[in-house]
Amino acid sequence: MKHFILFISLITGSILTFAQVAYLAEVNSLAPIESFKPSEPCKIVVNLNLSKNEYGIIEIAKTEDMYLWTWSPFEHPSTSPKANGIKDPAWKNSNPLLKMTKEAEGIFSYVLTPTLFYEVNSQKVYDADFKFLVKPLDGGGYGGPDFKTEDFTIEVDPPVTVVKLSSFPQGLGAKKDTMYLSDNEPFSVIYDHKVETKTTLDSAKEFYMFIKCTGTDDIEYKLAGNAKQVSGFPELKMSRSEEDVFTGTVIPRRLLKLPAGVKVKEMSFQIVRPNLVNSDDSVDETLVFFYRSGNCE
Repeated sequence: MKHFILFISLITGSILTFAQVAYLAEVNSLAPIESFKPSEPCKIVVNLNLSKNEYGIIEIAKTEDMYLWTWSPFEHPSTSPKANGIKDPAWKNSNPLLKMTKEAEGIFSYVLTPTLFYEVNSQKVYDADFKFLVKPLDGGGYGGPDFKTEDFTIEVDPPVTVVKLSSFPQGLGAKKDTMYLSDNEPFSVIYDHKVETKTTLDSAKEFYMFIKCTGTDDIEYKLAGNAKQVSGFPELKMSRSEEDVFTGTVIPRRLLKLPAGVKVKEMSFQIVRPNLVNSDDSVDETLVFFYRSGNCE
């Protein structure tokens, strides 16, 4: 059965919203999601290596199992077999049912079907979102230090009209084009070929990204000399899903080999067929993104 992946990257320590795709860090792969459905299995993945680590969870996770502790969209009471903790005190005895799977060093996951696990309807999931933290079996406390992550929220929204071009993470602002993550973090462009209205692209089975950026030194950087040359660069090829959704993922600063001390100020993506001849071979819209001045490392 197909699992949707919801991922907390912890890049900014803030709330992130996942509308169409989610990034699973360690393996550099994307899972295109056309519509998150609370009644279907999903996989929550947390990269502890990028957490605030205020409670030493990164070090603890190297030798101990990690457990989910969740209270939204619903927190099971102590009498439930799905309660966060068992025995007394619950905080020091996480429920074995909530033990997470170790995906890689510091990266843990948990698979659940939201409506079944939380015993709520789909609307409640959309309204309340996922709220949780990650902890070892014994969460400490009671006069000693707590052992846990910060509180996390994954916002999930009801299905919306399918968008032809989008990004992950999604930008902020009226045009969704202002980025508040580092240009040294993975960034993805998503192209839904199914909703393309340009008939000359109907038969296309491959797409590449022609990427240009302006650095903070006001110099233009690009990998391919022009859009006709993109097929010579495998790292610019987009992956295609069974649903005919194309995804391209890059780490901008590394891809474009920016000089030390130079960061991305503006970045544009043009999506084209390989061996482009004219405008019939390219998606009409060009995506442009602006990185916040002094983006984080």
